[in-house]
This record gives sequence, structure tokens and C-alpha cells, in this order.
Amino acid sequence: MKLIIDDKKNQLVNKSVTIHATLDDMRFYGDGERVFSKGSNLHGNLGYATGFDVFSWNYRQIERLTGEGVIKIVPSRYRTLFLTRDGRVFVTREQPYHDPVIEQLCLVGEYGETPEFAEIFGNSSQSLLLDMRGNLYSCVGMGFDRNFKRVNLPKPIVDYSFGSDHIDVIDVEGNHWAWGSNAFGQLNFMNVRHKRDVPEPHHTGINSNDGTEIECVGALTTVTTPDGNRVQYGIEVPPLPQKKRARRFLLIG
Repeated sequence: MKLIIDDKKNQLVNKSVTIHATLDDMRFYGDGERVFSKGSNLHGNLGYATGFDVFSWNYRQIERLTGEGVIKIVPSRYRTLFLTRDGRVFVTREQPYHDPVIEQLCLVGEYGETPEFAEIFGNSSQSLLLDMRGNLYSCVGMGFDRNFKRVNLPKPIVDYSFGSDHIDVIDVEGNHWAWGSNAFGQLNFMNVRHKRDVPEPHHTGINSNDGTEIECVGALTTVTTPDGNRVQYGIEVPPLPQKKRARRFLLIG
């Protein structure tokens, strides 16, 4: 998915206050002042008590976010991110049998201050944060806590994609970086056995002369080159086999 990294301040201010977000059986919506959610709440993803309420059939208001000016919601399997119009990010944290903690992220930025965020991204397992200075923070795979880390890249990113417990990005110079799980070689490490988990960005060897777009589907990474050729690594997980129907025969005679 392509990023627009110019004029982030105006982009943030002009966003609509009516927001919707879905993931599997989770549903969120907000009106700029209030946020509501329903669906699966196994890890406190909906923003209220797990306990005996692991599934909510009706929308409930997330009281902690009332009046915070939430303009974007990114749900995931383990956490939900909320971006406000003034650049703050809130995240859910599992607290079984109690109200889950929804706290503002106070990650220290490059200049020793709490960053003002421009965008948040994510899928079922991964989350990315981009602050107003272009710094990137990521949380890969399972992580009920606020285990976001600053991602040290030499250049700002212009494209990104989420796979199965890994993240791939391309910077402004066309360099391809990846980190996370390499269980199936999806980070382009040949020796999978010794490189199953890569916590820091790894340059895959693809640069501006080779690739400009990336797409991750499960454990398969595809890089599309300017001339239309594709470079793939990792594996494509086959679909589950379909059960065959038992044939019944009518015996006559």
C-alpha cells in the first residue's frame, strides 16, 4: 500500500470524523467524540472488560476514549490502535477479568520527546506507527503489551506491506527492507534455520534498480520491478483441502 508522506499536518486535520473499522468479527465506529465497538473481545481488543464478556453482540461505548477526538482505528488480533486528531495514539492492553488498560503511547522520539503521530497501520498481527518527523515504530506478531520499537532506517518509507508475522517496506530510494518471522524464507534469507526471527530491518538485496512495489500474502513476498517482472521468496501456503462428499449409490434389483 502506497504512503503519502507529504503535508501530513493538513492531511491529519482534514480527515473525516466519521470512522469505521472491521477485522474478522470485530466492529468499530466513531463520531469524533465517542467510539463504539462490538464483536470478539478475547484479548480486550474492544476496549472494555474481557472476563465473561469475550463476545459482545451489541455496540458499547469505550468510555476512556470519549472526547479524545479519535480519527482512525486499526484493530488487530492482539491489540487495537486509536489515532487522535492531535497526533496521539492509544492502545488496548489485555487485563483478564478487569477493564483492560487503554493508555496513550509515550514512546520517546528522536529528539527525546513524545512523538506526534501522523499515521497508524496494521493487519491481524502487525502494527506500524509513523510520526510527524518521519520516524517509524513497529510491533510484530503477538504482543499484548505496548512493545513498540523504533525502526532505524536510513531513509523514509514510501511503500509497505504486512505478511504473516513480518513487515516489508520500501524507502524513498527503492531499497527493500524486511523484519519479523523468516520461518518460510519470506525475508529472503537463504539459511532459514539460523534466521527464523529477524527483529531488526534486514536489507533483502533489492534496490531501486530492481523493485518498486511489494505485496505480502501470508508467508509469500512479491516484489514487482519497474519493467513488470516479479521477484518472489517465501512460500505460498496451500489452501486447506476440501472434504469430499460421500457418494451414495442406489442398488436396483
